Amino acid sequence: MTVAEYILIAFPALIVILNPLMAASSFMSMTMSQSDAAQLRIAKRACITALIALIVFSFAGHLIFRIFNITVEAFRIAGGIILFTIGMQMLKLQPSRIKQTEEEREEALKKTQDVGIVPLGIPILVGPGTITTVLVLTAEINWQNKLIGTLQMTGLLISSLLSTVFIYFILINSRRLIDILKTTGIGVMTRVMGLILTVIATQFVINGVKGLLPKFASLLS
Repeated sequence: MTVAEYILIAFPALIVILNPLMAASSFMSMTMSQSDAAQLRIAKRACITALIALIVFSFAGHLIFRIFNITVEAFRIAGGIILFTIGMQMLKLQPSRIKQTEEEREEALKKTQDVGIVPLGIPILVGPGTITTVLVLTAEINWQNKLIGTLQMTGLLISSLLSTVFIYFILINSRRLIDILKTTGIGVMTRVMGLILTVIATQFVINGVKGLLPKFASLLS
């Protein structure tokens, strides 16, 4: 996979799994009574929290594989299946309980007055699905070639930054966006993002299976 191909997968994957429309809806419901200045502050804090989490898991991915002795191929397949499940839930307009359950959301709201960090930053923006996406993307990095690997990691970090900046602009314009799209428009856009996510997830699984085939062939020979 070339650096350009990697970025073309990483950026859309992060945008889709961050689910800007759901984030906008959650942001509005949690900050409805807040002033404009407070909403800007909460949006900024949520996106900074999300960006830090994305960067941490980008660098921790390779270490996690080594500590738990997980093969890249196995994580591609397992991660792809998880993301496919989330994509199917988006296609059916079902709230993803992989990202956050309603009970977790209510508990987070009770424990903190600052919804920017919890639950908006984590786990609404960066939940298990987002973490899985980042880890699968780190598994796709070609560290056998240090130059390509470094460029791909840089691409992942840039994609993380751009995706959180995009989410920030969605959040601060969430009221206008919801008024324009309304329920039907949001449903259509969510289904489109779900379709994109299922395609990306399928490609992750295919890559994992391709990586395992030579190993199976060597065992049988």
